[in-house]
Amino acid sequence: MNKNFSLKHSIKDIILVSISLVIAIVFIVVILLSNKAFSSNNRYLNVYHQNTRLNININLNDLTENQIIILKKEDYPRLINDFKIEVSNKKGVRVKEVTCYDNTCINQGWINVVNLPIVCIPNDVKIVLTSTSGITGDDVIGGIKYEKILY
Repeated sequence: MNKNFSLKHSIKDIILVSISLVIAIVFIVVILLSNKAFSSNNRYLNVYHQNTRLNININLNDLTENQIIILKKEDYPRLINDFKIEVSNKKGVRVKEVTCYDNTCINQGWINVVNLPIVCIPNDVKIVLTSTSGITGDDVIGGIKYEKILY
């Protein structure tokens, strides 16, 4: 059995591969630049309970130490138990402590990407970082009790 292999390429093959490589490189650069643009802006914490945005105004870029936000069961009766959220300037946000049957929200870990939500379905809580400039960050969290953690 005699097989002849040829490594000759036509000019069309070389042009096609070159164009594909250029498109792939441009695509990767656009994705990296857009992600960097989102993360370099001010990042704000948004917490939703029962599809209602809670009055929590925290600018992650202004944080000098980690903060713990506690959604109390007595303030939000539909929660299974108290819901603790940890916020960090460098790491982002995570669910620190929660009572639910699967702990998927805790297992998701730290999220530092804009518009990537952490969702706890049993407690009907959604946490998301946004990069809008319309929210002013301050240390006042309306109606929600929180404590600062020193690290």
